[in-house]
Amino acid sequence: SFNIIALEVTGIPNPRGNDFNEALRVAADRAGVSLRTYSAEELAIFQEKEELIDLYEKINEVYVNNLQRNDEMLDFILKKWGITKEQAKKHGIGYAIGNEELKQFDKDLLFKSGLVFLWDNGKFDALFKHRITFPYYQNGRPVYFAGRETKYTPESETNNGHGSKYKKQLTNNKYPYVSKSVRNDIIYGQDSIIGKKVVYITEGMGDTVAAHIAGLPAISAITTRFPKDIEPKLTGLLRGKEKVYIINDNDEPKEGETEGAGEKGAIHTARLLEKAGIPTFIVMLPKPDDVEKMDLAEYLLTNTIDDLSEVLNSDRALGLWEHLLKKHEGKYEDAKTLDKVRAFKNFIEKDLTGMKHDEWEIFAKNDVRKAFGIKNAKDVEPTIKDVTIKRSESLLDAFRSHADNSGEEEEGEDKEDGKKAQKLPPLEVRLQAYPEHVI
Repeated sequence: SFNIIALEVTGIPNPRGNDFNEALRVAADRAGVSLRTYSAEELAIFQEKEELIDLYEKINEVYVNNLQRNDEMLDFILKKWGITKEQAKKHGIGYAIGNEELKQFDKDLLFKSGLVFLWDNGKFDALFKHRITFPYYQNGRPVYFAGRETKYTPESETNNGHGSKYKKQLTNNKYPYVSKSVRNDIIYGQDSIIGKKVVYITEGMGDTVAAHIAGLPAISAITTRFPKDIEPKLTGLLRGKEKVYIINDNDEPKEGETEGAGEKGAIHTARLLEKAGIPTFIVMLPKPDDVEKMDLAEYLLTNTIDDLSEVLNSDRALGLWEHLLKKHEGKYEDAKTLDKVRAFKNFIEKDLTGMKHDEWEIFAKNDVRKAFGIKNAKDVEPTIKDVTIKRSESLLDAFRSHADNSGEEEEGEDKEDGKKAQKLPPLEVRLQAYPEHVI
């Protein structure tokens, strides 16, 4: 690791200034990569990040010790997520009390940490007050934090008090005094999925820790879906995985809706991953009729990992398109032919948006047709042909829009004529505009 090389080169485990730069150069040489020239500001940010990570380790130790001494909060996490005292320590889970525990640390560095609010009078206020703390690890070191409310969190800062159930560390985007090195682009649990072929996505951080305890490599969105600006990072992390299981909360839909918030979020994430070519399955955990919500941590409180494996191998864990289709199975058995065809068309045109065309056509002709109670395959051929044309037109419109937005002027004749050369989208995007048999 970098720190091992740093110790060898400089004799200092966490070097600063010129020592840091020299260790960075040696690390790059050994990795066989070219180290581009960084500006003084960039090097200062790198160094500041190392200093902040050192600070996070010390603060997290305080948080962890707080929790280890707090029997009430230990009982809370045990009953809520099935996390024991020993497991909490192993996974770095802690308990933040407030200002007093932070006064021991260097103020200048603390102000830059994103763990405090800095007021105009030079005083600070702790970001986390009576919250369960979860560190985000990157390469085994804490680089970011989130804190979950407890019954002792100040009322105005809780969710019902119109604050937040989970608070995330401050960043430079909104708070100029926070270091630019503090970034909210780390995914909770990402260290656990390195080198793993099968990965699990959970809704809550407690669910992710419960998964880790059960031996499952898992990451969390902390809510029903990942923020849009994190989506490229998510697809990058998961690209090449054999399977991704999304195990969001199985919660009751709101009045007038057919999907709970957890399922909606799972469908959104599954569409994103399927578009990136990542095989994704949506898991609906079983729950008693009198229970409004079932999350992974709650499920594992009363069920074993073998029970979960049975769920993953059942029709409660389906690929995105099968999951969407299952909602319609049996609904049109006694419907009129015209109603069946209209519902069939609506489903293959709207619900299957984003599905690869070759898979879409086979799926529509067979599985979807049968689910909508249409016995003869020939009866849906005109409908499939009509929707195929619409899908092609839609993709071509997207292609033209992309080309218009990314048009660039080129040197030479085109520029002299006042024309703009248009940059083509990737080949795979262009090919999607045509049915498989044309290609």
